[in-house]
Amino acid sequence: MFHGIDDRLVNYKGLTIFNWRFWGTHKMTSLFRKNNYVYNTYRFVGDGHDIAASMMETIPEQIRFLEADVTLGIRRILDNTVEDPSIPEFGFDLSRSDLY
Repeated sequence: MFHGIDDRLVNYKGLTIFNWRFWGTHKMTSLFRKNNYVYNTYRFVGDGHDIAASMMETIPEQIRFLEADVTLGIRRILDNTVEDPSIPEFGFDLSRSDLY
């Protein structure tokens, strides 16, 4: 999972509306850890929803996940906090109120 910690569109920590729970990367990673699931989490400090458009910048991590975890079944558990000012900002870090 790749998630900007400052994401205002898809809540990083999660959200509860009435009886509906929308778990963000923070909550999902906690549950994966607790249940000993295999996961690869990358938390991007200083980035918001625009990290979703940074597919080219994260190709090495994606390929490593596919080769090691999927193809070879190595079952790596990663929880990375990334501070990388070289990742471009695409200018569409919107909030839910911006869309609706």
